[in-house]
Amino acid sequence: MSKTVAALILAAGKSTRMQEAFPDFPKVLLPIDGKPMVEHLLEAIEESQVTNETIVVTGPDADGEIRKALASHRLTYALQSNQLGTGHAVLCSRSQIPHSAEHLVVLCGDHPLFSSRTLKSVVDKHLSDGQPATMLTVDLPDFEGWRSTFAHCGRILRGADGSFNRIVEAKDATPEEIAVTEVNPSVYCFQTDWLWERLMQLTPDNAQAQYYVTDVLEMAVAEGHRVKTIRAEDHREAAAANTPEEFEIVLQKYSELRRPQAHSTEAETDFLTRIS
Repeated sequence: MSKTVAALILAAGKSTRMQEAFPDFPKVLLPIDGKPMVEHLLEAIEESQVTNETIVVTGPDADGEIRKALASHRLTYALQSNQLGTGHAVLCSRSQIPHSAEHLVVLCGDHPLFSSRTLKSVVDKHLSDGQPATMLTVDLPDFEGWRSTFAHCGRILRGADGSFNRIVEAKDATPEEIAVTEVNPSVYCFQTDWLWERLMQLTPDNAQAQYYVTDVLEMAVAEGHRVKTIRAEDHREAAAANTPEEFEIVLQKYSELRRPQAHSTEAETDFLTRIS
């Protein structure tokens, strides 16, 4: 394990539709194979051995429940009292990030299917290339079928030479940009000192009036850095659960990726009954 790398899981986000469909659980605690969704991500981080320091950002409504559910893991917590976007959520963790952590992996708690191999590949590339920012991308063939759930993701825009240029969020994209099929699955690795300075410069000049962590990647390009990207080998790993329909897809992809002969647990069956 590297003491120079810390992992940060963003778990403070709310989902009104998810709460209405399954009110007994905060979103990141919804069960997959008998474990909270976010615990699958935690286990992938632990198996990757990229760090022994993981910080979880929670919101005030679910902080106690998340801490209780993950009590068996060695974690540090940070609180995001107001939902002002992913950039703000990362900044809320600053005081909890160890000073020894020169690099920070940032992930979202509603993305439970990433393998330890994928997470390690992002960190390894980041550490070897020496750039301030590295990210995972998903290059889709289209947005058909279950892949339509990626349509809300930010689009990866590249320059004429194929290098990363910026990310445009789906709600801010032009028709030409929204047609791009390389998307952002929200896995990043940053040099921490560089990151903190750029987060302080963020502005909420977008359709959602939020502070986007993705905007710091555009800052890196403007400063003359090359943002390094690595494409996910299996885009099923990037399936996220922000709505009841997306959670159903996550359950299906989990079965395909992790346990092909598996059956749903009672809690999962109850959830699927509620949203069907």
